[in-house]
Amino acid sequence: MNKEINEYLSFYIGCHVEYGYEGNKKMGKLIGKVMPFGWQIEPDHPVNPPLNVTGDLLKPILRALEDISEEECNEYNRIKNMVHSVNKMQDQIRTDAHATQYLLSKGLDLFGLITQGLAIDKAKI
Repeated sequence: MNKEINEYLSFYIGCHVEYGYEGNKKMGKLIGKVMPFGWQIEPDHPVNPPLNVTGDLLKPILRALEDISEEECNEYNRIKNMVHSVNKMQDQIRTDAHATQYLLSKGLDLFGLITQGLAIDKAKI
C-alpha cells in the first residue's frame, strides 16, 4: 500500500519530528496544521519561531508498536474495558477512540509508518 504522510500527521500533533532537506535535517515538535498543505513545527531551539513545513519535508519520530511497555498495555486494556451503558455499541466505539488516542499520545506507530519509511523509529536514533 502506498501511503502519504500527510494522511497521518494530524494523528501525531504533539510528537517530535525531523524536518528539512537532506544534509540539513533539524528536529522539532509538530504543533499544528497550516492550510492547505503545510504543518507547523516548533523548532527544538526555542530562539526560533514556529515554522511552516510541507509534509514531504518531515518525518514523525515514533515508537514501533512492538515497543509498547507492560504499563502502557495495561492502561490500554483498562481503557478498552470501560463499557458501562446499555447501548454497548456506542460505548465500545467511544472506548475504542479513547484507547486509540491513548496509544497515539504515547507516540506509537499505529499505521506502519516506520516500515514504510514515512517515520523514524525512536529506538534507532
